[in-house]
Amino acid sequence: MSVVKSKRSKRINYRAKADATITRLLYGAKSRAKARNIPFDLTARDVELPSFCPVLGIPLELGRGEQVDGSPTLYRIIPERGYVRGNVIVISWRANRLKSNATIEELSLISDFFTHLQKEKATLVDGFNLNAFLAGRQRLNSKSL
Repeated sequence: MSVVKSKRSKRINYRAKADATITRLLYGAKSRAKARNIPFDLTARDVELPSFCPVLGIPLELGRGEQVDGSPTLYRIIPERGYVRGNVIVISWRANRLKSNATIEELSLISDFFTHLQKEKATLVDGFNLNAFLAGRQRLNSKSL
């Protein structure tokens, strides 16, 4: 097989996988929308399938037949609006799991906590003192209120 035919067949194979993935995403979304009694009006033209997760930057993996971190999922920007045009984006399964039902504020607190913990851990010589760490966090939280 020539190099040109090989590249062409890879493009066709990718397009077929992308189309099948979008169809699968829509089928699942329609089923969830019906079960939750939320709106659904998406078509394949409404779903853009990027090569990488816009949240984590990891490659989206098509056609694996199983859920992996890089599996594409539909994310509802405003959940109550349902699966409607302009309210969904494709992100990785991992990003969707991490976000789950947490608020932006909760995610920020988690990030702040582990960033601070990582810095504390790096400066410790004699071991980690949880009570001192938590007391420091409490002082930081009371200052931000």
